[in-house]
Amino acid sequence: NIRDAIGLEWTLWFGVGLCLLGFVAAGVVSGLDVYGVRAMGLTEELQQESRRVKLQDLGQFSLQFWLLVLSIMFYYNGVFPFVADASQFINQKYSLDDKVSAYITGAVYDVSMLLSPFLGGLIDIIGKRGYLALLCAAANNSRIRAAGIHHRVSAGLHALAGCYLFVCRGQHVAIAAACGARATLGTALGFSTSVQMIGIGVSNVVVGRILGQTDSTRSVMLDRWKLVMLYLLGNVIAAVVVTLLLNAVDLKRGRKLNQSRKEKLSLERMDQLVEDGIAHASIESGSADASSAAGYGVDFCS
Repeated sequence: NIRDAIGLEWTLWFGVGLCLLGFVAAGVVSGLDVYGVRAMGLTEELQQESRRVKLQDLGQFSLQFWLLVLSIMFYYNGVFPFVADASQFINQKYSLDDKVSAYITGAVYDVSMLLSPFLGGLIDIIGKRGYLALLCAAANNSRIRAAGIHHRVSAGLHALAGCYLFVCRGQHVAIAAACGARATLGTALGFSTSVQMIGIGVSNVVVGRILGQTDSTRSVMLDRWKLVMLYLLGNVIAAVVVTLLLNAVDLKRGRKLNQSRKEKLSLERMDQLVEDGIAHASIESGSADASSAAGYGVDFCS
């Protein structure tokens, strides 16, 4: 619609503007983060934890982190390559016009955009992030299987995929933070994103090679789409298997990812009580030492 209204050239410039807006927003968020760290008095602590990251440090990331990286990569491989050509599939499968096909395809992002604030709050209330990641992977499996039933079913599943997509993205930072140290969190997220982009790029190439020339007959293109669906289904099944392994490993290592909000708050209160107890004991010990020294006439100020 934007292209029809202002032309392709200005549509591309509009996209450039959105990219610049994202850049400015990232700068604002970075500034707020620095301000927040200073306000909380954590600047020196983070500087002490931070250090120059070496390639060998990648081997120190936990098994949970690596399973998370693979899980998200396979999940995205089953979403983005299909969305990139979904309007073409819907047009050829259901004989709908280009605009309707584009609207159905865009439902993935539209729903994710509208429901993100509410889903984010719901995730914080529920917790159990490992189980939610597994649910999203399994639900995406059903979306791939049912994509060719009916255009209304396809539209509904695309809308649900927008929910799954946000939930999956929402888990990413939280799970990565739970699986590693704060000082290397940026490296972990950067490496994870790199692996995801490599997977998506390779999958796009594979899908493009399978589909081949788009000027083929409708029956030939639908046969090719069957192969594409099998490829996407393989990636989604791999995401389910890896996420199952992630939850199994997490279960053996203390259930960091699958704590409910109540459990997490309870553990935080216990940790705070332990810290307060240690601090109180240290103060009492210092007072006792000072009293003992005063009894022997020792002057600590001399």
